[in-house]
Amino acid sequence: MLSGFWDLGYEVIHDLIDARALALARAAMEFHCNHGRMGPNTGAATGPGLQEYGAVASEALLRNCQAKIEAVVAQPLIPAYSFWRIYEAGAALARHSDRKSCEISASLMIHAEPAGAEWPIWVEDLAGTKTAVPLRMGSAIIYQGHRVPHWREPFSGEKQFQVFLHYVRRDGEFADHAFDKRTALNLHT
Repeated sequence: MLSGFWDLGYEVIHDLIDARALALARAAMEFHCNHGRMGPNTGAATGPGLQEYGAVASEALLRNCQAKIEAVVAQPLIPAYSFWRIYEAGAALARHSDRKSCEISASLMIHAEPAGAEWPIWVEDLAGTKTAVPLRMGSAIIYQGHRVPHWREPFSGEKQFQVFLHYVRRDGEFADHAFDKRTALNLHT
């Protein structure tokens, strides 16, 4: 599927994952939250919430979503890393572009409280146009993370669960960032 991905720098995929995968991801995130595996949000994320790098369940999503994301970008990819966050009321995401390991990135919406609470991610496309992109559960925005500035205004809901999936192009300039320079994904820990 060819798209405007390379012209604009982003594209939305509706229903990247199904209801079963959503339920599993949410349960895994809640388990990690309740058992102290997640730490406070840092970096571009500000305000209350928790985050975790490379959890086994998020790494599995990274692998399982790869083919659909490759169809959008029309190029073979190598997984770099996954990351998930639970944002709470008042949290925000500062405007930023990502590092080289995030050449091709996806922000996947898992859960919102209250149900249906919208919290768009803002992007500035490669032409300089700023757009708010709302996502529903199971949908994702795929973007050129190192080239497309993105951010979120302060969150007015109670909780928002997000999973971030990062890849590099197999034959691209950042291929040496495969697995985020680890030896493999965290699928067997």
